[in-house]
Amino acid sequence: MEGFVQSSVEDGIAVFSLGSMIKNLTRERRNTIASALGQIPQKILWRYGGEKPDTLAPNTRVYDWIPQNDLLGKVFSLDIVQARL
Repeated sequence: MEGFVQSSVEDGIAVFSLGSMIKNLTRERRNTIASALGQIPQKILWRYGGEKPDTLAPNTRVYDWIPQNDLLGKVFSLDIVQARL
């Protein structure tokens, strides 16, 4: 993860998480999310504990756990997390 983050100096990084309770997305849904994340310029750290998508782009890495507080001092661009209504 460290090397991936260090290589993101130009566009920064974004963290995407749907929360710890979401572990089983359908294949279609996880591939749709992965395709969408692949279209933004930032490098993406996706916190997800389920099966990895088939359409994972080169700018996206999937991890079971991400040290979000440690990343705040890095080249941080965007934090996308779940929203509760």
